[in-house]
Amino acid sequence: MKTRLHAAKTISERMLFEMFIHPWFYLFLTLTLLSGLSVILMFLQSIGSSGVIKISLGELNNPYIEFLLLSFGSTFLEKLFREGPFFFALCYSSYPVFLYLSMSTAFKFGYEKNVGAFELISYGPADGTSCFMAFLIRNTVVTLFMFIILFLFFSLSAILNNLVLGYTFFYALLLLFFFFIAMHSYVIFSSSLSNSAASALAISIIFYIIFFSLQIGVFQIMQKDVRYYSLAISGAVQWISPVYYWYRGMEAVEYGNIPGYFLYLLILLLLSFLLLLASHFIIKKKGVYG
Repeated sequence: MKTRLHAAKTISERMLFEMFIHPWFYLFLTLTLLSGLSVILMFLQSIGSSGVIKISLGELNNPYIEFLLLSFGSTFLEKLFREGPFFFALCYSSYPVFLYLSMSTAFKFGYEKNVGAFELISYGPADGTSCFMAFLIRNTVVTLFMFIILFLFFSLSAILNNLVLGYTFFYALLLLFFFFIAMHSYVIFSSSLSNSAASALAISIIFYIIFFSLQIGVFQIMQKDVRYYSLAISGAVQWISPVYYWYRGMEAVEYGNIPGYFLYLLILLLLSFLLLLASHFIIKKKGVYG
């Protein structure tokens, strides 16, 4: 186990070096900051003369937020912004880097397994488990780096605009970190099931679509039948959905159930462990080339 962890650490250091010198990472990090800035500016523009937030359709200049407003109504949006823009800005802006990490993991893991790179590495002290642990270490370090940058950026924005981050923001920061670890574990699990980069990407995307679509469908107010079927299907798959546990964790914060919040953090951690354990046995059975 000690040898495996050392090999994973060594491989992850190489991956981190490659990522931090690659311009694509900084492009997505810039997109992350711009996404957060767009939410803050939208919030500031929505404050009326009396200090009340006025969110109106067609006045936000943000297609994603317009979609949420059209789907869930103004009450839902005002609830998201009740402590200021930073909770929603954090959730919204963190996805560009998350998607970049997820898709690069699925593609690179599948590609290197397909061409036999991991098979070559496994002749040394490393094995298939060391390889996917290296991806998880890389993604964890980069995710932590992203959240530090976002925290500094939002703190500066709060000071400059005389706003507060809000206690929900800090709870969301920790919960999102564990949520992303669980989602990255799904990418690794998908890659262990696949035999190519394309299939690894496809399986990962399918997982993402299912989890997010079901959770959105549960709250969909436009079509009653969509909400009904989403509730039925969600009841069957919610136990393996990181999106579900993220929502329940934030719901626990809203109702002041802090022990429940930490329980969902532990569940996300347990889910990640089980996915990695399953990936270990799959790779052990199939081999790093299969």
